[in-house]
Amino acid sequence: MRKKALLIVSKREHDITTLCSLLPETKYILHKAVTTEQMLSLLKSLSFHALIFDSDIIGMNESELIQELKQQYPRLIIILLSYRNDINSIMSAMKAGALDFITKPIAHKEVTAVIRRLESTLNQQCFSDDRTTESLISISLSRKIGKELIGWSESIKSNLEIARKAAGLPDTTVMITGESGTGKEIFARIIHYSSSRSKAAFVPINCSSIPDTLMESEFFGHRKGAFTNAIQDKPGYFEIADKGTLFLDEIADMDFRLQAKLLRVLEEKKVRRVGGIHEIDIDTRVIAATNRDIKKLVDEGKFRLDLYHRLNTLCINILPLRERREDIPLLVDYYTRQLAEKLRVLPLEITPVARNYFMEYDFPGNV
Repeated sequence: MRKKALLIVSKREHDITTLCSLLPETKYILHKAVTTEQMLSLLKSLSFHALIFDSDIIGMNESELIQELKQQYPRLIIILLSYRNDINSIMSAMKAGALDFITKPIAHKEVTAVIRRLESTLNQQCFSDDRTTESLISISLSRKIGKELIGWSESIKSNLEIARKAAGLPDTTVMITGESGTGKEIFARIIHYSSSRSKAAFVPINCSSIPDTLMESEFFGHRKGAFTNAIQDKPGYFEIADKGTLFLDEIADMDFRLQAKLLRVLEEKKVRRVGGIHEIDIDTRVIAATNRDIKKLVDEGKFRLDLYHRLNTLCINILPLRERREDIPLLVDYYTRQLAEKLRVLPLEITPVARNYFMEYDFPGNV
């Protein structure tokens, strides 16, 4: 059975220790916070099944906070920790969406009863397309990118932090490296849709799928009559992605001659269509990705060093699944439930033998 993620928030270490001692480690992954700011940061960066928070830590009405949290995280189960004489506040909190409350000083018997109700509620919750409990990104961002980011490994969390940093620097180029199937485009979309460019286009291009003879026209556009079959003016990818993001997947497969022109565009923020006379100003952010050893290609003279440095302002290296095995059980459960939802059947139970098999498999195709 998958452990449930639970966040306990209190400025009193004794209260946190007492609650942790009553929550079985076999059932829960426990996180702690001592301030409202820490609580909100953890809720934003991780996914939790339940929250127990002390009303003393907040600088606002707890009912208002609970309403806001339920709007942001509708599946989050909230339990209030409060003094016995705050009965009016407790009732308001329950009406706002709290499942239950624990009065202080904490009594073991009362906590045990609340935990039973919590576990009953967790068992009743069914899988929902609106949110998966392992996703490291918000519901709204998941919807925008059409994917969820599943994992608990430190490497994935670290990559997400770099992506968030990149989102706050909307003019900075980014290089994403990793084997096929590790999720390079997901991170590119996270950067785009978390940035100030999110309302403009995200244009994903696989450089390896474009014939060398058409690359210049596809990237920079062409004028009518520039070559055979150029029957009308056509904007290139840079123009299409103006004010937005151009995602260049498999950048290492780009023709060497075109690499020089790409470098010039990145430096001057201008393109000239094939057959054109005038330069066109563009404001396009570039995120590049590759599954190859690009440094080795630079050493071999197959990729321009100056372009590599220009693209590699921020780098995200996504480890293969075999090097972050702690994410495997989460992914197995996630896709098992997704498939069950699609087929309208109950999710299959993954046996310990099957789980061991998954954990030992190398996953050459990654996710």
